[in-house]
Amino acid sequence: MALVSLRLFYYSLFQPADHPLAENGILDLREQRLVDGWIKLNGEWEFYPYSFLPALTEESAAAGLRPERLAVPGGWRSAFADTDDSNYRYGTYRLQIQVDRGEAQRYALYMQTPPQAMDLYVNGHRLARVGEIAETPDRFAAQMATTFVGFELPEGEDHIEILIHTSADERLLRGGMTPIPIKFGSERAVSEFRTLSSALQAMMVILLLIYLGFSLMLNSLGARHRGIFFHILMILSGVGAVLLDRDKLLQYGFFLDMEWGIKLNHLFYGGIGAFVLLLAMELLPKNKNNRYLYAYLATLAVLVILRLLLPLHLYMDDITRKLELIFVSGTYLLVPVIVYRSILQGLKDYVFILLATISIFVSTAWGLLSSSTQVEVYYYPFDFVIASFSFAAFWFKRFFQATSETKKLALRLQDEDKRKDEFLANTSHELRNPLHGIINIAQAVRENPNNTLEPKDRDNLDLLITVGRRMSSMLNDLLDVSRLKDSQIRLDLRAVSVASITAGVCDMLRFMTENKPVRLVQDIPDDFPPVHADENRLTQILFNLLHNAITYTDFGEVRLIVAYNREQAILRVRDTGVGMDQATMDRIFLPYEQGNGSQTGRSGGLGLGLHICRQLVELHGGRLNVRSSPGQGAEFSFTLPFSPSVPLLSAEEAAAAETRQLANERTKPDGTVGAERKTPGNGEIASASLDKADTFARNEEHGKNVARILAVDDDPVNLKILQNLLAEEDSSITLVSSGAEALKRLGETRFDLIIADVMMPLMSGYELTRAVRERFSLSELPVLLLTARNHPQDIGTGFRSGANDYVTKPVDALELKSRVRSLIATRRSFEEHLRMEAAWLQAQIQPHFLFNTLNTIGALSEIDTARMRQVLDAFSSYLRTGFDFRNLNRVVPIEHELMLVRSYLSIEQERFAERLEVSWHLDEPLLVELPPLTIQPLVENALKHGILKRSRGGKVEIAVRQDEREATVSIKDNGVGMEEALIRDVLNHSVANKAGVGLSNTDKRLKQLYDRGLTIISAPGQGTEVVFRIPIAEVGSREP
Repeated sequence: MALVSLRLFYYSLFQPADHPLAENGILDLREQRLVDGWIKLNGEWEFYPYSFLPALTEESAAAGLRPERLAVPGGWRSAFADTDDSNYRYGTYRLQIQVDRGEAQRYALYMQTPPQAMDLYVNGHRLARVGEIAETPDRFAAQMATTFVGFELPEGEDHIEILIHTSADERLLRGGMTPIPIKFGSERAVSEFRTLSSALQAMMVILLLIYLGFSLMLNSLGARHRGIFFHILMILSGVGAVLLDRDKLLQYGFFLDMEWGIKLNHLFYGGIGAFVLLLAMELLPKNKNNRYLYAYLATLAVLVILRLLLPLHLYMDDITRKLELIFVSGTYLLVPVIVYRSILQGLKDYVFILLATISIFVSTAWGLLSSSTQVEVYYYPFDFVIASFSFAAFWFKRFFQATSETKKLALRLQDEDKRKDEFLANTSHELRNPLHGIINIAQAVRENPNNTLEPKDRDNLDLLITVGRRMSSMLNDLLDVSRLKDSQIRLDLRAVSVASITAGVCDMLRFMTENKPVRLVQDIPDDFPPVHADENRLTQILFNLLHNAITYTDFGEVRLIVAYNREQAILRVRDTGVGMDQATMDRIFLPYEQGNGSQTGRSGGLGLGLHICRQLVELHGGRLNVRSSPGQGAEFSFTLPFSPSVPLLSAEEAAAAETRQLANERTKPDGTVGAERKTPGNGEIASASLDKADTFARNEEHGKNVARILAVDDDPVNLKILQNLLAEEDSSITLVSSGAEALKRLGETRFDLIIADVMMPLMSGYELTRAVRERFSLSELPVLLLTARNHPQDIGTGFRSGANDYVTKPVDALELKSRVRSLIATRRSFEEHLRMEAAWLQAQIQPHFLFNTLNTIGALSEIDTARMRQVLDAFSSYLRTGFDFRNLNRVVPIEHELMLVRSYLSIEQERFAERLEVSWHLDEPLLVELPPLTIQPLVENALKHGILKRSRGGKVEIAVRQDEREATVSIKDNGVGMEEALIRDVLNHSVANKAGVGLSNTDKRLKQLYDRGLTIISAPGQGTEVVFRIPIAEVGSREP
């Protein structure tokens, strides 16, 4: 009742003001203000059966055409003879509207559900067509669409004639005018009505789609519940039903004829009821296997399938329609009854399902009611909104209940786990003494010289002692796990010799390799620095790791290796055994977990050894890791701090050691670490100091094209490693320790590549990359990021920040060098492209320039041979300089560029005489070098697009000024000037014309080389000045 009251209240808010009804085909709206409102064109219309009249004229009236009077909205059956049993009919509706005379006024008509086919005329003009009207059914075509038309009533007119030609196949739907009234009023008011109604429908569709997205997400996250599947199908059906409702939003994306519109409408409404029923059956176990409900749904499915497959006129008989209506309506009635009975049985949560199903039932029932009444105004979305929120509330409550149950189960599991550990610890403690007694007695019997034992008995005693010791080891592991959980283990930290410990452990385990082809190798120098550890616990760690490696290795070797970085020792246990997959590695350190015995053929033990090892390593401040792949062996590694009595390695020593280690790992054919390690501090370590090392240049040969690399990392060791790894490359490496310092260096020096660590204080590598991209493109200055994580999120963030590539740490030497070479090659290819583009632009001598120059030479040969020779010399110099191969170099002397400019201007002055005046201002001597083809394009632009655009010509001034710091080149003209938008496009490199390409190329090459480009000062009619500056520090320093 509340839902119906809410709907009626909603309708009451938007009803139009009281207005007269049409009588005898005339609607008198004089003295009715429709400037800001709309009305319904209800009342008595004229109807002309079996006639299409574009306009009612006196001749047609005289011919005997007499109208019938029909109520609109309503059917047209009464207008045809009782003996007329045809299923196809057509005719013309006519309404005359009288309004007040006045100024021109725009009106509009809106039909939310037009007839099957119609043509709409206003004052003799056809304004809309829906489908195809025809006098015979073979040419008739019905369509489902809404209609909105606007028109203007001229000033002084007070009469509006509306004609609607319509035809209908009554086997599909009944003929006549729609049950939804036609809206008429000012264009703005009717348009607002239409927009609001459509917006409400669109909002409902968006809400359902969002709800659908959440349901799909819930399903994809693992909640594989059949109820969610039916819920998703119900939402899809609801979306379709809304799209085919009053404003028929589906028409904006698809053409729908009448037949398929009706079929889809029935399909969607039937689908809503069926999927709601299936959802209720799935959620309510008592109804899950109800055969009667399934038979009911099967019958409904057959009816819907027949609806889709059969032609509509074969399916629209009264019996079939009523049967389908009964079954579809039945689903809407069954669900509330089933859910309500479940609520009475104690399932209180299902009150949300009850509210949702009632909302859907009310919405559907009202939709059927509105098809035969005139109460509909705006689209009413709140029934579906209430249903959606009710379903959401139900699922959320189920989710929170499941979460609460999970927490309770987790607490119970934790309690049970604790009780289990206590039981195992107590059991282990109680079993130790009897077990030790058994072992000791067996050993005493075995070793007593007075006992005469048969060999078989002696072997059995040996087996008894071995099994007893293994069991004792298991009990010790159980006790250790219990003490580790309770934080009862205390370490006795002291300086421990790794070589001594490993030698003893290997001797204890060597017996395990006697019966299989496995070598146990330790690659540890005797003078390896002592570590800060508990000797007994370190022995336990190494014992467990080596025991595990030998157990899972059938042939090959088990190798114990040591390495070091600046502050820690790194111990690795590497084997050539069966290896592990990722799933096994993910759980191998968990308590009571082992490798897959079915795959390895090995079982036994409690699965506590590796878990205890990790816990003990972490107590030492280190970390135990594993690397493996199936069939490729495994490597367990962990770190330990050096003893405080040992001086820490310097940054240079640690970097050199790590560099050698990387090189050894790369060059070993079997991928193992080399056994021969040297102690830190030998003479091979690089001695460059980070504090004073600005640039490390290995190759200083004159003219060598050395790449400049800027390395950024807050860790001095990492910087030294990079320097050592790249020392063999033709590169100069600048080391900085922060992003701010890197940006400062970029303003002082040109670099070919930046290598930056991602994780740095104050400014991260991502922030540095974004700052670099504000000044340089991807090709102008590549950025290579070093990251310890290769997760897609981290890599995606780097690329979105503007990085070109990334390398994961620890850095692989070969990978790093390959990526550095590739990015530097990309940078240089970009430079080469700019130089080739400039040379290409210069090589494109325009035909009219060539012809004009030759014509000038020809003309002067007739009147002044001396001037002809001057022009010919200038033209020859222009061609020779323009095609000089030095134009492919990075920089050329400025005199080379000025020679080209003088030749060009000499020819142009001869051609344009007094229209062209040239002024030179040069600070001699000129020792500046600059990119080739830099000044000439600017001068040519000043002439062609500046002074020569004026009939009187103008003046161009070329100036080169030098001081102690920089050289300033200026090309100034008093031509037509440039718009600010054009200047902006040129400097943003977004122009496509030839002049723009030349300026843009020059600007890009200057920025690429000197980090600053052109400055253009201009205004329309005020001339143009183009200026660029070259630092004196750069003069002569560029490689050819």
